Amino acid sequence: MDFERSYQISILSKQIFKYNLLNRLLQVNTNFLIRYFNTCSYKLFIVSPFKYQNHIYKKNTVKKYLKFLDPWFITGFTDAEGCFRLYIYTNTASKIGWYVFLDFKFTLHKKDKDLLNKIKNYFGVGEISKHGYNLINYGIRSIKYLQLIINHFEKFSLKTKNLNDYKLFKLAFNLIINKEHLTKEGIIKLFLI
Repeated sequence: MDFERSYQISILSKQIFKYNLLNRLLQVNTNFLIRYFNTCSYKLFIVSPFKYQNHIYKKNTVKKYLKFLDPWFITGFTDAEGCFRLYIYTNTASKIGWYVFLDFKFTLHKKDKDLLNKIKNYFGVGEISKHGYNLINYGIRSIKYLQLIINHFEKFSLKTKNLNDYKLFKLAFNLIINKEHLTKEGIIKLFLI
C-alpha cells in the first residue's frame, strides 16, 4: 500500500460498488447505456442512448464480463498487494530434517472480501481465511495449484519489484517439482533463494 495517496480508488471495495451499480443499471430498464468500459482502470462512463446510438452493448455480454476479472488486473493487483513466499522449517519427523512449502497470498481488509472471491474464481483454486480481527487472506499453497500461478505470470508478466520475488519463487517451485528439496543440496539451494 505504498503511495496510497496516489491510488485512483483509495478503498478497493469501492471498485466492487461500481460493478454493483452497473448491474443495477442493467437490471432496471432505464434510459442509460454503457458508452465505454475501460478494462484497464475499470472506470464506467454512462451516457444517454439518444446521443450515442451506435455504441450500444448487449446486457448479457457486459454481465458475463463483470463476473470475471481481466488477467492484467490480476497482474497489476499482484504487483501492488501480492506476496510470493518460501517457507523452510526444521522438522525432526522428516529424513532430511527440514520442511519446505511455497505460498502465494493476498492479505486485505475484510470489506474487500468480494474482490478476493473474484480472484479465487479467476484461478479456480485457493482458500480465503480470516487473519486477525479485520483482515482476510487468499492463499494458494498446493504445488499442483501453484502451477496455475506460474502459468498466469508467464503470460501476463509483473512489472514492479514483485517480478524479482516471482522469479525467485519460480526457481524454488522448479526445485520442489524436481524433488530437489528432499536432498541437503536442494535445501542449501532453497536457503540461498
